[in-house]
Amino acid sequence: RDKENVMCTRKYLEAVGMLRDFKNSAQDPDFTQVVELDLHTVVPCCSGPKRPQDKVAVSDMKKDFETCLGAK
Repeated sequence: RDKENVMCTRKYLEAVGMLRDFKNSAQDPDFTQVVELDLHTVVPCCSGPKRPQDKVAVSDMKKDFETCLGAK
């Protein structure tokens, strides 16, 4: 990136408080909650651009597709 673009982005991040100095431990995030995830429960899914909230597990794609073909 050119220097002007980098400086503009840096000034913006400083202004909104999003620029972080990783050498400064005082800026480290303070996490208040630990979330555990059982990776055995995670399955690949697919969702469409029209209704992204309707995600379907890849293992159910054939059945869902056939159901959609018959739906009005």
